[in-house]
Amino acid sequence: MAMFHPSMSAFFRDKLKRNGGRLLAALSCYGVLALVAGFALEGFLRGALLCFIAILAAKTIAHAGDEKLDPDD
Repeated sequence: MAMFHPSMSAFFRDKLKRNGGRLLAALSCYGVLALVAGFALEGFLRGALLCFIAILAAKTIAHAGDEKLDPDD
């Protein structure tokens, strides 16, 4: 299987360049939600919610830039 990017940091830099501030804003919101969950919850619920937030963040990164933003299309 061929690797498209030489490293994960290059992958994230490429995604951030193509999507501007939208991806950074979304990931920042996920970070704030994770911090609140980490301090406010305990036990199994904390772990489950942090895993769910991590899955959502990974899906957001994976699908960043999939939509077309041109109003002409």
